[in-house]
Amino acid sequence: MKKALAILLALALVGGVAFAQVTTAIYLEGTIQTFDLDMGAGFDYGYASLTVSGADEEDTAGFAVTTWNTALFDGDFYASVRDWNVYYNLFDAALKVTAGSLRNATYRMTDVYGLYKFTNRITGMGLLTQINAIENASIGINLPFPNADPALVDVIDDVLMGTDLGFTYKIADVGNLILLAQLNQSINIGTSDVPVYENAPVINFGFNVSAVENLALRVLYKGTFTTASTNWFNLNAKYTLSDTMSVGGYVDGTLTDALTLAAKLRFDYGINDNISALVTVDLSDITGTLGYDVMAEVTYDFLNGLSTSLDVGYDGAFYLKNYIYFYVSF
Repeated sequence: MKKALAILLALALVGGVAFAQVTTAIYLEGTIQTFDLDMGAGFDYGYASLTVSGADEEDTAGFAVTTWNTALFDGDFYASVRDWNVYYNLFDAALKVTAGSLRNATYRMTDVYGLYKFTNRITGMGLLTQINAIENASIGINLPFPNADPALVDVIDDVLMGTDLGFTYKIADVGNLILLAQLNQSINIGTSDVPVYENAPVINFGFNVSAVENLALRVLYKGTFTTASTNWFNLNAKYTLSDTMSVGGYVDGTLTDALTLAAKLRFDYGINDNISALVTVDLSDITGTLGYDVMAEVTYDFLNGLSTSLDVGYDGAFYLKNYIYFYVSF
């Protein structure tokens, strides 16, 4: 932890020296699960991320570094650097160059509830060049930094063949689309217990439809083309009934040798500024052995970066969980 904080301070100092009139921001966010139905589990899970970022007044140049802690309360407290980058904008931000250990989601689309599904972001050591000169569009080209002796690096195989190509385009009054083609990704074709990795191309696609009033609709797709290719797709939507109520859900499918489908229904209700509630019904493996999870959640927001929620549900067994969410910036 001390080493991670030292890195943060060093980068903050470097940023302050490198960028005149630098403005630095720090924010901490995370989740703590305080209990589930097994009260003996106690404080069994938590995570937090701490980010330090800075930029000059014109946002010509800047930096960011994030530490990631995955074990708050299990007696193994630690923090490690999750990602870091430095960037520079040229020609009034028509061109942006970013280098470092990347975690860039410019070419990744969330679902209508702001959740990332299975589409990828640009990650790893690399040099990302983004062309923003075309109105309503962005083109990204990321070249990886190989983790090898520079004398042994093959430019074609280790760099060019690992390129990430991203594209976003906003269509007025219709919606916007994203595309991320990753030419050589490391894919686990084994299991979580016995991983087997294979390098293969991955295509990520998303389209956000905004043409219908009160309706948010998104289509997501990810194809991994290994020796056993997988096509994943997701259609998700949310319809706003009033200022306080919305209804939505998704249909989720995976196509390999066979088709597997899942679905989720969700109803949200904002009771007041502090209290909100939602009900979800999850249906998994619709095309095979049907599984289900019915859950109700009540959240209290203290409106100061701190909130807590209580989940009660049934998925073949009764469960009760509490979470605390925090966000602090300065």
